[in-house]
Amino acid sequence: MSDEQVDSASNPTKDEFDNEFTQSFIIDEKDQLAFRPPASRNYLGSVTRDTITELEISKTYLSARVAQVSYGTYTGRPAALIVLDFVFHSSDHRRQRFKDATIEIDFTQEGGFGRAGDANSTPVIPVSVAQFAPKLIYGEKKVEDVTWGLDLSVGANLVAGPVTLEMANSAVYRESKYSRDHKLVIEGSARGSGSNRVVWSIQERKHDGIPPQFTTALMVFHPKGLKFSARMNVKASIGFSLDPRRWKIFLPNDDLMYFHDEHPKGPGLEQKEFDKMDFREFYRESLGRVVLEKGGLSIL
Repeated sequence: MSDEQVDSASNPTKDEFDNEFTQSFIIDEKDQLAFRPPASRNYLGSVTRDTITELEISKTYLSARVAQVSYGTYTGRPAALIVLDFVFHSSDHRRQRFKDATIEIDFTQEGGFGRAGDANSTPVIPVSVAQFAPKLIYGEKKVEDVTWGLDLSVGANLVAGPVTLEMANSAVYRESKYSRDHKLVIEGSARGSGSNRVVWSIQERKHDGIPPQFTTALMVFHPKGLKFSARMNVKASIGFSLDPRRWKIFLPNDDLMYFHDEHPKGPGLEQKEFDKMDFREFYRESLGRVVLEKGGLSIL
């Protein structure tokens, strides 16, 4: 990061709400390495590691962690229940905040598919997303009253020979008032071939920033006894007074998560048949660990 960029972020001279703009900002590999956590906390290639990644720049902090992985069955097929926690924290919310974020997760089979009919084997099931949450969350509305006016003034001099006639100024003023709503919106959708990809978008309520903490939950079909992986990509926009930025926070070799049904993580579930549990209620309980926004939230 150049000195000029640091200065513009740490020494704003104007109100952020009057000088916002968005520009592309990408941290190259040599710079981002300085922000990676120690290898002991984020060992690449390990199964179900705690920290997916974390990054701290200009008094803002972003992290993604695996909170829980439980294994069982869903509709009679091997399935994994995965909970991920995200943190979007700004130490100086007035000067800089996370305006929006997009989280993308792609699941992939690792290590081959084996052969159906082999001894002690079961039919191979490609990795795919059975359920995910949230699908839609929106917060309380913030109403903004907007007034705009148009003022036109016209004056002219008319010259007729030696006589100059001055015409009176005429003025036209028109005013219009309207209201517009702003609210926190979080949307999720399953995509890709066989629904192996999930995308969430988070959009702030105007000037409030996105929630400092966010939790997602997924139920994934996977081949029994075989390792599978997930590749994650997070994009986030930071609103500064003078220098808002957008960056891709994961390095190409730092975003791969590995899972195996011999390595659960976090709180265990007594119910191994996921058909018999309420997935939506499970997500609400997971969400209870974090505070998304003051006031009411609607979870659909």
